[in-house]
Amino acid sequence: MKINKAAARADFKKQAAKFRREAEMAEKGAARFREQGKPAAAKTCEDLAKVYLKQADMAENYKFPKWVK
Repeated sequence: MKINKAAARADFKKQAAKFRREAEMAEKGAARFREQGKPAAAKTCEDLAKVYLKQADMAENYKFPKWVK
């Protein structure tokens, strides 16, 4: 099976940008919850932002397996 690496990398880049936007939204939500005096909800949003940033890093730094030509 032939995989178009350039197209796949472009897809990964788009996905990473999407994850970064989601992380930014979660961080804004955390700040809003902190202002409202809801530390548990703020912590949840911060954790979610960390997950989104990790997913973005994984998408940007994906290494194709050796069998992919």
